[in-house]
Amino acid sequence: MTKEGGNVKSFNLQVLSIVRRVKRCGTDPGSILPQLLRVYMSVEDKEGKFARYIENLNNNYIDGTINLSDSVLMTKAEAKYEELCKDDAFEIVNKEDDTIMALQTQVEALSTELTTKKKSSDGGRSSEKGTAKKVPNWMNKAPKSGESKTKNKDGKTYHWCNGYGTHKPR
Repeated sequence: MTKEGGNVKSFNLQVLSIVRRVKRCGTDPGSILPQLLRVYMSVEDKEGKFARYIENLNNNYIDGTINLSDSVLMTKAEAKYEELCKDDAFEIVNKEDDTIMALQTQVEALSTELTTKKKSSDGGRSSEKGTAKKVPNWMNKAPKSGESKTKNKDGKTYHWCNGYGTHKPR
């Protein structure tokens, strides 16, 4: 919120963008309602109207008077912000809240981590597929005609396999 200069509309767009990126990575972000409430209630406008409005929403939610979801809260916060701006009653007190900054840093770190994981992943498929195991050269040489298809090495018995399309002959 601090990064957006107290602009609730811009903040909401940033949050929605992060949630979309998390979902694109195949991860469910879950409910972000507690974090949103904390951030909105920490907004310090000169008269404190915005924070009181959010606090009242939270109290009504806790009492069971209203249903509150992430999107509903964001919509209501944005509407209140626009109402206060229209009445020239919304002016942010210039104070950086450590909690907000920490939360923003955590969200950005999570977003970066998910992006990194997605780039390194290949959609859940095994990364070993298509790579051959390192084996001694003698295992890849077919027995000459007339030779036995069985060899004993280091106390182990090996049998020649033609692969039959499932793997290379070995």
